Amino acid sequence: MEKAGKPVPMKNHNPQSRNWVRARTPAFTPEGDVVFKDQKLQEVAVKMKNIVTQQQAGTFVPDTNRDELTYALGKPEHSGRVQGVSSKTNWKDGFKQDAHTYKKRDRYKEEIDSQARAVARDECNIYWSQKMMHGAAVLEPEPSYPFDDVTEDTPCKLLIPVGRAGKKILVATRRFIPGRRFLCQDIPDDYAKVEVRTVIEAYQIHELDFPTTEQIVYLGDAVDQFILWHKNDIELGSMDGTNRPPRIPVSPSCPPIVASPRDSPIALPPRPEPPVASPPGPKPPVA
Repeated sequence: MEKAGKPVPMKNHNPQSRNWVRARTPAFTPEGDVVFKDQKLQEVAVKMKNIVTQQQAGTFVPDTNRDELTYALGKPEHSGRVQGVSSKTNWKDGFKQDAHTYKKRDRYKEEIDSQARAVARDECNIYWSQKMMHGAAVLEPEPSYPFDDVTEDTPCKLLIPVGRAGKKILVATRRFIPGRRFLCQDIPDDYAKVEVRTVIEAYQIHELDFPTTEQIVYLGDAVDQFILWHKNDIELGSMDGTNRPPRIPVSPSCPPIVASPRDSPIALPPRPEPPVASPPGPKPPVA
């Protein structure tokens, strides 16, 4: 057929595949393709043709009993015999071209390793897909602050939170300094650079979150110095007559008791001092 210029059917298939197909009385097209009337057999023939194409392209490498026929049928070789060959032919004789790679113990270990790698790969894929889905679900937008777009020095007030109701109290004033660098280092995302001018007396010893290079630790020592302050506790705007520092909160105590009129002592006039008796004079002489 090849000399006559006609393609040889199943020329590139291995002997097992050719024997398996011919045993089922196929028909061949002028192009050399296998044709079966049975739909299931035809599907196997198409799979074998695709596998041979992959093998020629280098994307499929047959390995002993894992050849094109095994993959096309979708089931492994029967133990002790070779598909497409006599039932008396064992694997050693049926796959002579791969005899140098066939050892039962090594083959078993290789299969176990392959299965373990597949399981590990699937578990990793599941883990990362769940992690990405969870991360996307809990991802929140980064907070924005009114002074993130400020490009020049701006008067500001420094606050600190008080209690659990979200209230804040003024502790210092001066100005906000734009920029994301402080002492040649990047400023943390939640902080901004400010300059301190005045500090409320009661908060002189308020401890700073980030001490300066001059080892300034307390707010009262940072007057006319640059420090870092949390963005949540910065309020733009200068002090004026209507915006005075709030009263310093004091710990709750008993209110002072105001004495009622009946309890008030009545002012009485001073008592007159009793007259002081003069000392007796000398007794007259007795006659």
